[in-house]
Amino acid sequence: MLQYIIAIIANALFFVLLNVKMFTDRAVMPNGETRVWHRSPLESLSSTAGGLLYYVLILFAAVSVITNLLALFGVKNRTIDKIRRFSTIASVVVFLLMMIFATFLHPKYA
Repeated sequence: MLQYIIAIIANALFFVLLNVKMFTDRAVMPNGETRVWHRSPLESLSSTAGGLLYYVLILFAAVSVITNLLALFGVKNRTIDKIRRFSTIASVVVFLLMMIFATFLHPKYA
């Protein structure tokens, strides 16, 4: 039962962490002034094809939360258990991929 609750909380935390401004970019402007931008992983990914990963994460997280809630309320079905495990693992993997991709993206300012 605790694992169902942890999976639901983890999926909620994924979306919170994707919106925290944890990356800082610095650029020297043509007038010599240094400008600083703070951006979240989601902002980094939205400028590239990585934004598609966000929709994949929403899909897996929604399925994971729904199946974990079903399991939490006592639905004992082998198929639901397999879907629950797959979607929970898939949402963790997609979240980790998004964080890795966002770390290595460096926007270019014109």
